[in-house]
Amino acid sequence: MAVLAALAAHPDDVWATHAVAHVYEMRGATDTALDFLTTTEANWGSNNLFTVHLWWHRALFLLEQQRIADVLAIYDREVHH
Repeated sequence: MAVLAALAAHPDDVWATHAVAHVYEMRGATDTALDFLTTTEANWGSNNLFTVHLWWHRALFLLEQQRIADVLAIYDREVHH
């Protein structure tokens, strides 16, 4: 994916991170998406709406794996402050 090259050059580009999350979602690559979001989390920034949106994506991937407790923890900690 070309967007991964963009992220290598600019790891804090949350738009590129978001694009990758959607690509993995459309491919049904839940495990890969979760690994990717975990490894890029430190680059998301904080206290902005896009960070919350990336957490929401992560929660959706966890929901697909039926990891409900993890989904609720993300919601409580990161989405609904």
